[in-house]
Amino acid sequence: MLDNAAMQDSSFDRQLLNTLLAVRQGNWSVRLSSDFTGVPGKIADVLNDIIDMNERVAREFDRVSRVVGREGKLMQRATVRGLPGGWETVVQSINTLIDDPSTGPLRGEREGARRGRLCSAGCTALDA
Repeated sequence: MLDNAAMQDSSFDRQLLNTLLAVRQGNWSVRLSSDFTGVPGKIADVLNDIIDMNERVAREFDRVSRVVGREGKLMQRATVRGLPGGWETVVQSINTLIDDPSTGPLRGEREGARRGRLCSAGCTALDA
């Protein structure tokens, strides 16, 4: 018969695997239970924090994609508060991409805006 610690470890292992599989599929809504104690409890807290940061970054990238890419609000930038280390670097990389006028599809719109005109809906970067 399993003791309480062994039962908790078994339950934790199953939840951890299911959570990791869901996250691998892009499901940011999953979280590990906060009922675990000891090392499993610490692992649950850290993984939940990582999933939360991923969800916040994904939500912000979606917003920036919409307002900059579709709505043409070229002054908007990605902002996600409280991100440590490499997480902040990822957000800054997106902002650098938006800021760099020599990159991609925004080049033509920026040049047109500087000349006092904006492209119509069918305009491409080469038309500007």
